[in-house]
Amino acid sequence: RKILKAGYLPCPHWANVMGCAVQLDDIAPAYRGLEKGAKGHASIRGYRHAAVEEHANRYHAFDVIFPLFQYRHKLLTEPFRIATIPYGEENEHDISKGIDGNEVTRKLPFVETGTC
Repeated sequence: RKILKAGYLPCPHWANVMGCAVQLDDIAPAYRGLEKGAKGHASIRGYRHAAVEEHANRYHAFDVIFPLFQYRHKLLTEPFRIATIPYGEENEHDISKGIDGNEVTRKLPFVETGTC
């Protein structure tokens, strides 16, 4: 469209980090591990998955990204801004002032009941 000059590298002035409490009913069954069969082994179509089972039930121990558009979900809170990360010097979100929202505790009302 010839709106931007060739070689132009756009850089935003800031980024907002957003959050929301979400219920994902389909995630837990997919990551809770396999049930043991009659012989006491976790298997899928006859193949033992003991090595995989060693890593099951650990998703509470680290962050996991689940793109919401791929899963049925229910928002339990309204989306909210966690922080603003500044990228430029000449704007209201100056990096020398730090990340706006860093080390801030927020209390949000739940708008739906569910399990987060």
